Amino acid sequence: MKIGTQNQAFFPENILEKFRYIKEMGLRWF
Repeated sequence: MKIGTQNQAFFPENILEKFRYIKEMGLRWF
């Protein structure tokens, strides 16, 4: 999954939601 690369322009708008999503992905990966 390349969320950060695909939604680079969408990142600044919902940075909190993206951060939360990445945090969940991080917890799943690690």
